Amino acid sequence: MENPILTHILELIPEYLLPDDKGELSELRLEEDLSIYGDDAVDFIEKFSVRFEVDVEGLDFSKYFSKETSFYFLKKHFKPKNKKPLTLGDLERAVINRKLE
Repeated sequence: MENPILTHILELIPEYLLPDDKGELSELRLEEDLSIYGDDAVDFIEKFSVRFEVDVEGLDFSKYFSKETSFYFLKKHFKPKNKKPLTLGDLERAVINRKLE
């Protein structure tokens, strides 16, 4: 049975960013699996917040996302440590709780 919250969250993500083998959807990581980082991450979280009426005021973007860079392919291989992955499952819980931190 499909998860309606995850289905609606996926509508915000361009199809070309989704991996062919989606595996467990709730475990997909925004930056590592979907290449959402930097300004795109800010835009995505803002749209997510508005669409699902989720409070993101306390969200520390630097905790989850790398900064915008033209050398992202290098960052993928040399990812800074201490970045916490933000998953679709985290977003699903934020919809339920109405808050993402």
